[in-house]
Amino acid sequence: MRLRFSPSPERPKTFEPKTPEKDTTSHMELERITNPIAPSIAPSRTSTSVKIIPFTIGVKSFHDGDSISITEVKATSPDLKTGDKVSVKGHYTLASQPKASLCLFQSDKGSGATPIRPEQQISITKGRGDFELSETLESEGYLHVSFYPVPAGEPFGGLYFGTAKQMEKIKH
Repeated sequence: MRLRFSPSPERPKTFEPKTPEKDTTSHMELERITNPIAPSIAPSRTSTSVKIIPFTIGVKSFHDGDSISITEVKATSPDLKTGDKVSVKGHYTLASQPKASLCLFQSDKGSGATPIRPEQQISITKGRGDFELSETLESEGYLHVSFYPVPAGEPFGGLYFGTAKQMEKIKH
């Protein structure tokens, strides 16, 4: 199922994460300070750590009074590619329906439907609220957070987000 929103007349907006001040103490020095008998080789860092990344808002469409805003995207890489774990935080306003599902999905390029995991959706009711949704990207495609009717049906609003390069591809 692909979402097709009318392009927004605004330019895509890119959001850069706030960068904390750099600590000049190395991981190894910190380990030696806190554990004087620690081995002299620092433990390896895995590439599965999720970090705040820059993102761009792309195509969006909503019924009157409905909205979704994304405040933070975390991922295992800034490229949002197959295999990455992605977590999205934001706010929503639901005014056009009494209840809905708010979902994080990826419109893929032909691999078909995939099972929906609990961390990809939340049930919401009319009003405002916050959300945090996550997904592991299983194919190439475009991420979107969208409203879906309860119990099922076609989306009735949402927005796409991703890297600036990804959003440039779907802008047209």
